[in-house]
Amino acid sequence: MENPVSGKSLAKELLITWLISSVLTIITLAIVFSAESQGLEGGQGLIIMDIAAIFWNLSLTLLASTVFINTKPILRENKHYTFASYYVLPLLASVSIVLNIHDDDVWPSFLSMSIPFFIVHSFFFLRRVGVITWN
Repeated sequence: MENPVSGKSLAKELLITWLISSVLTIITLAIVFSAESQGLEGGQGLIIMDIAAIFWNLSLTLLASTVFINTKPILRENKHYTFASYYVLPLLASVSIVLNIHDDDVWPSFLSMSIPFFIVHSFFFLRRVGVITWN
């Protein structure tokens, strides 16, 4: 039988996910929009996008708080439930925004804000299901 998953360790993972994904998002936005952010107005736009990205990552992290159902052994042992607990709500939120984007100029910023979260979150998911071992 697997080791029990504590709510404390899951909360720590979510906090780390938010912090790392926010930093990676800010770096990604700086790289993607480096040419546009040369002037004062572009720099202000980048700061506003960074703030929006931090809040978007916070929203995705809060939506991912369904990982706490993994404290129940019967759900934790089923990898499909574990996958769903990690991804369903963040993916639904992202897909709903993607379906409502009608301007092609928004795609780079939205992807720059979302992909780092899913990369970091996937690391913790793969670690939780035993694909990645890290101590």
